[in-house]
Amino acid sequence: MRRERFFVQSVPSLLDALAEWLTPLEVPTRHECVFFDDAWLTLGGDARAHVKRRIEDGSALPGGGALYTLVLPKRLRTRSYDEPVTLDAATREMRRAYESEAIEPYCAARWKRQHFAVGTVGTLTLETDVTYFGRIDGAFVPAGEEHHPRVTLRLTTRPSRKLAAVLAMMPRLPHSSRRWMGYFRMRKLVKPRRVNELPGYEYEIKLDCDRPEVDPACLPIPIHRVYQTESTRYYYEGHRIQFRAFRPERATRVSKGELEVIDGVPRRPEEKERGLSPWTLERPAHVLRRVKKTYLLLHPTTERMYNLCLEVCHAGEDREEEMTQIEIEYRGRVAMPSVAESREAIEAAVLADMRSVRDALVEHMGMKPTSATKRAWLKKRLRDAV
Repeated sequence: MRRERFFVQSVPSLLDALAEWLTPLEVPTRHECVFFDDAWLTLGGDARAHVKRRIEDGSALPGGGALYTLVLPKRLRTRSYDEPVTLDAATREMRRAYESEAIEPYCAARWKRQHFAVGTVGTLTLETDVTYFGRIDGAFVPAGEEHHPRVTLRLTTRPSRKLAAVLAMMPRLPHSSRRWMGYFRMRKLVKPRRVNELPGYEYEIKLDCDRPEVDPACLPIPIHRVYQTESTRYYYEGHRIQFRAFRPERATRVSKGELEVIDGVPRRPEEKERGLSPWTLERPAHVLRRVKKTYLLLHPTTERMYNLCLEVCHAGEDREEEMTQIEIEYRGRVAMPSVAESREAIEAAVLADMRSVRDALVEHMGMKPTSATKRAWLKKRLRDAV
């Protein structure tokens, strides 16, 4: 069986292109998932868990008196979970299964789903009206909606030449799961506003690591929040474009200048052009999918913010090989101080903070600074594959 998942521009564009082959199999249904995690976002990989239900409408917030089906990783299932439970009961079961009282509902998603037959060669699942909710102070709040339909295409036999050509020509964007989109919307809800004191430059230290893990106890700057996101990058000569298929205008073009090292910290000129449509992009030389867990460090005195990023990168849809790396980035300040500082003084303070985080990871975690880049890794993989 061949399965593909992707975003399309609109429902009419999809149905018009495939009208000759699509036959509805059922009336549309509405669904909801609530995803669980803790404040440190430790439920990664095969530890994922959620509850789900089919709903008649989308008027109420998740939770309440609704009944859900519990979905746990197979290794944690001690009994059958066929009997629907309330969200509170599901939370208690999650805590028991993971042996952690910190497990809570983290975010939720709702969507409309419809199934179609694709001639006699497969099926197509269309998901629309995808909306998100974040969990803030124990209550769900709206967190945004998607603007592009989701498509899952399953082909059990080879399509005709005409159908294959239509599918190949159909504009599409890489798929991101609802969980990842929900985590991204949670970040948007809780991320502090910032002021960039050093515009026009990127300050970033890269560290080699076999596994992207960090002991928070060794960090010299406290952790304010933890985020986890996934994104897609298209690499071209001289620039890259990054986006999530959440809004039509989410794509951002990033161009960087020559790297120089200032007091032990790499610095590069950086220019960003926002508001680009990902649907108008040319075919890239390389595609990278990045999963990133970010510890947002907040200096208690200056309120300067730094991202400590634990990154796992894949080349396109390839899950076999991955690049792991730790990055330390300057992100800005919560608010500008009442007394103005010179750029030189600001830069010196920022570099000192970044070096302190780097030195802690080198000393306590055995990491080593590196100049390896994602672009170079992608190019090497392409050369090796030829």
